[in-house]
Amino acid sequence: MSGCFVFLYSITNYIVSARFYKKERLKSRKVIGSLFKEKQSVGSFPLRFFYVKSLTEDCFTMQSAFSVSKKHFKKAVDRNRLKRLMRECLRLNKERLLLFLDEKGIKIAGMWVYLGTEIIDYQEMNKALIKCINKLMLDLNKEK
Repeated sequence: MSGCFVFLYSITNYIVSARFYKKERLKSRKVIGSLFKEKQSVGSFPLRFFYVKSLTEDCFTMQSAFSVSKKHFKKAVDRNRLKRLMRECLRLNKERLLLFLDEKGIKIAGMWVYLGTEIIDYQEMNKALIKCINKLMLDLNKEK
């Protein structure tokens, strides 16, 4: 039997899917360009999250893109592995951040950039991403 399973978490009448949907991906060149002009970022080595608050109502609560330096990782296989790890970690840890953003009424678009020079394992990536999410929530809480 083959099929796709979607795991849903129910927290106080709010359902967050553990999938990483297409509408959650950041694809707009205009928004990606504005990410680096705004210079808002949070980081926990080896990750840095550049973000900008979205003004459009039609976008998802949080849209994300992922980037790994070609300078440090010459092989596409290595870059793709790191991007897959970042996506997986975000997919599993996004529910707390999405609930926070919905509660505050904030929509953000951002890019996760891998700054390290070595390939790390899942546990280290997950730890760094959770720290970035916590810092992001603190920054957004201070602003509003």
